[in-house]
Amino acid sequence: TQTGLGWINTYDFGQDQFEVKWFDTNDGLHTEKLKDVYEFGGHIWIAGERGLSLLEKSKIQEEFYKPPVYVTGISRNGREIEIPENNLLLSNEENNISIYFTGISFRNRGKLSFEYMLNETAWMPINSNPLRFESLKTGKYEVKIKAISRDGLESEQPLSFNFEVAPQFYETWWFIGLIIFTFAAL
Repeated sequence: TQTGLGWINTYDFGQDQFEVKWFDTNDGLHTEKLKDVYEFGGHIWIAGERGLSLLEKSKIQEEFYKPPVYVTGISRNGREIEIPENNLLLSNEENNISIYFTGISFRNRGKLSFEYMLNETAWMPINSNPLRFESLKTGKYEVKIKAISRDGLESEQPLSFNFEVAPQFYETWWFIGLIIFTFAAL
């Protein structure tokens, strides 16, 4: 194919079920534009646009390592800040946050996908790094990020990052109490 080698495995599942694995330059192919594939004696010979590749079937392994996720940077209103150890407090004027992250996969370098969840909503795919949240309203937030390997393994413990956007002065309890007290005194 134009995107690497697709291998359909029916041996381990039977005729009604199958599994598809994709191999590309991250797995040792010289190119993803393949011309011909030949299997013989436990080896898969792959003729590509840029030469010949050899895969040994016995060395094709699934990844059993669940990829962890780490925060590599934080920016607030476009300015990088130090990664906090605890909750990050943002003022109401600083209600834009970007979270830079990475995941670790020993076998499939560059083949992780990521999803996030904000305040226990549904998991959503992440299409870019950093993960950006803009024009956040006052409140407490928890962001969870998980990595998913090409073999479908998800992070054992998703990254959890907590932050809070402080209220405007007129949203604070003391201001509301002052207004109530002022009107009650009249």
